[in-house]
Amino acid sequence: MAAAALSGVIGRGKQAHREALPYYFSISPWIIGPLSFTIGSVIALLLLSYPKCSSGIGFKLPLWLSLENYQTLIHHEIVSKSLQVTAYYTVPSVPLGIIASLSLAVLLDQDVPGPHIFRTIYYLPSGITGVGVAMLWQWILTLQFGTRRKNVSIMDLADSRGDNCPLWGAVVLFSESSPSLQ
Repeated sequence: MAAAALSGVIGRGKQAHREALPYYFSISPWIIGPLSFTIGSVIALLLLSYPKCSSGIGFKLPLWLSLENYQTLIHHEIVSKSLQVTAYYTVPSVPLGIIASLSLAVLLDQDVPGPHIFRTIYYLPSGITGVGVAMLWQWILTLQFGTRRKNVSIMDLADSRGDNCPLWGAVVLFSESSPSLQ
């Protein structure tokens, strides 16, 4: 009796294992990806933080300092100041931000008047940003003022009518990124 029950459990284990394989195969990118990026970044950080690389002309092998870089970092005066500033900002702001957001979420979940107005005010900045970006590009690409006027005069690209050309975006971006045209 015990042997039959044991063989049934073992048989179901193999069947369950076979049925679970497609599941594990389908979730593997979501497990392997973040783990490899996280572990890979940590390994790269550790490997890049130990050596002292020489700067200058020519390639020289890095000098391995083991923990000397970390000892220098700990005893540097700016590290303690940056940790103080970080704690001064983080300790009150994170709990207050969580409390405020949870309070607003609970308030919006209640049956109170005006949640639509609050949602409109809350999401208004995400809609306004697109308008701001469009106005910025319009300002950059106008011939009367802005960056395009400066670049047109530098590159002598002014046409007789001053019409908008489809290539002006590329011309402006190229001239803004080119240090020789500044």
